[in-house]
Amino acid sequence: MRFLLPKSTAHLRRLGLRAFSVAGVALLLSACAVTPTRTFKVDALTDRGLVPTAPPGESIAFYIEPAYDLAEGETLRFREAAGYVETALAGAGYYRTHDRSRARVLVRMDAVISDPVSESRVYSEPIYVRRWGYSRTVRIPVRNEEGKVVSYRYSTIYEPPRTEFAGWTDRTRRTTVYEKTLDLTAYEMRNGERGPEQWTLRVSAVDESSDLRGYLPLLVAAAMPYVGEQTPGEVRVQMRDDHENVKLVRRGI
Repeated sequence: MRFLLPKSTAHLRRLGLRAFSVAGVALLLSACAVTPTRTFKVDALTDRGLVPTAPPGESIAFYIEPAYDLAEGETLRFREAAGYVETALAGAGYYRTHDRSRARVLVRMDAVISDPVSESRVYSEPIYVRRWGYSRTVRIPVRNEEGKVVSYRYSTIYEPPRTEFAGWTDRTRRTTVYEKTLDLTAYEMRNGERGPEQWTLRVSAVDESSDLRGYLPLLVAAAMPYVGEQTPGEVRVQMRDDHENVKLVRRGI
């Protein structure tokens, strides 16, 4: 026996199913969203004999200033960037002081973005082939109680249309990219004056983003493991936007 819903109830049921389907698709799309993985170039140099060490449980005081002159004092942009760097250096045993005369280390910071550059990028694109539906006849054996084939019967099976993966093809796309660079250089402080260079660190990334301010936490997070360290040259580092270092830098001290 079949039970028929009243027209109004059936209509509401269809609306409910439709809303459920839309919500399900939205949930699936959000679940499939991939956090970007970015590539950074890191180049670090250090003079081990000059890098200061602090007694156990203590930190090294540093003063940070821009690599360029600020005629009217700190800007808001510099203040924000310096806060990111302060968090990164805290992980390497440094603490920030706003009194230059008390600092053991002077850190000069510079962050720049290049002019737009047009380049060709090769990417792979999947190829899909559409297969049309068709019918086919299959022979099915009929067996008796003893399991012996006594006859055959025939059945028609319909194979619906389908899309199949057929491989990859390379395509070239012109795009505009920008290089974002963060430079940090530490100097020994002697009686409030800048002394010899202790370590220097450069981090850069090239992609389509022209938002230097939004990129700074990523550059600083990529620099964190290399503060006061030495690389064999320029090394490539990959890091996701949800990496713990990124979260730490954005959260701040």
